[in-house]
Amino acid sequence: MPPGAAAAVPPMSDDRVRALATEILLRPEYARWRGQSLAWLERLRTWLERFLSWSNNLAVHAPVLYWTLLVLLLGLAVGLLLHVAVSLRAALAQPAAGVSPRADADDPRFLEHAEVLAQKGRFLDAARTVQLAAIDLLIRRRVLTLARADANRVLRRRLGAAALPGSERGELLLLLERLERCWFRDRAEDHELYERWRQLYGRLHALPEGA
Repeated sequence: MPPGAAAAVPPMSDDRVRALATEILLRPEYARWRGQSLAWLERLRTWLERFLSWSNNLAVHAPVLYWTLLVLLLGLAVGLLLHVAVSLRAALAQPAAGVSPRADADDPRFLEHAEVLAQKGRFLDAARTVQLAAIDLLIRRRVLTLARADANRVLRRRLGAAALPGSERGELLLLLERLERCWFRDRAEDHELYERWRQLYGRLHALPEGA
């Protein structure tokens, strides 16, 4: 054999490989791990066998008790399924986490735009913009329900039934009527109308939720 060459290892037979694997698995550390991991499974199998044997004997020797237990178990299963269904439905009906119905993220966009219009002397457009901000605020706070296709008469009817203090409700309906008259008939710029809408919006914004 040349110097430095490794000695050839003769191949092991299949029987020798199986014997070696068995010898390794029988070592205490492996045996201890195997016993601990499968002990609970063996106990569960034994319990299930005893329960099934008891159930079979119960069906023969006490059929009334057997069927009573079966009906109770089925009722429990149906109750659990209904509970899961109701819980899922309630969870899906909730707003997304971290989003509040009172979130005022859009308010600055309306009010800043209205202020820009007012600075240009376009008080009618500015008042209209603050009106939209007020309606948007009431919708997001769930005080008012309104669709895009609803007419102004629907808006007035729902505002009249909204959960608002009487003074704010009356001012809202009054300013809404005045703005409609200026918008569709007079087309006259009205700085006072704009300021009153601003003041009303401030009062609506300051109302506690549910007021």
